[in-house]
Amino acid sequence: MRVVRVYENSFLIGNQDVTKQIIKIFLSIFALIFIMTCMLLTFENPYRRQRIIEIEQLYQDHPDCKIPKLVFYETNFSEMLYFVLVTLSTVGYGDVIPHSTIGRFCVVALICIVLIMIP
Repeated sequence: MRVVRVYENSFLIGNQDVTKQIIKIFLSIFALIFIMTCMLLTFENPYRRQRIIEIEQLYQDHPDCKIPKLVFYETNFSEMLYFVLVTLSTVGYGDVIPHSTIGRFCVVALICIVLIMIP
């Protein structure tokens, strides 16, 4: 709340009610982005670690396998932040995607929440 008060005092020009609403919207969006990034990171990394172990085990059990090796890697905060921002901006490059079911559900929830918050 202290941050909001500082912003409120710095915007003395114009209608203060409108300024308060704009600040609340920006802070809400920032909080939503941060929370969703952390949630995706929390749900995706264990799933991806398990998939990495399964794929490595498959290639050890079948060394003559002709199927190209699947690329699975653990994610980090900056990659998930990039994914959330690209998703919210409706660009959706597709280079980073959630692989777990709960990760995909989080993305659907994120999109629904943003559509409700920002009409």
